[in-house]
Amino acid sequence: MRSKSYQIIYTYNKAFSVLHLYHLVVKLLCQKLISGPLRIDISCSFKHFNQPSSS
Repeated sequence: MRSKSYQIIYTYNKAFSVLHLYHLVVKLLCQKLISGPLRIDISCSFKHFNQPSSS
């Protein structure tokens, strides 16, 4: 049987890896959009990363 702390650590690691992947995808999309016909503000697209979850 797994201990509770192990489950919590495993869940956090999973969540962080997903967030890291999401961050990379957003970065790639931003680069693609900037180099393409659509130009977007980088500071705008990355603003939600710095904001607290409670809006």
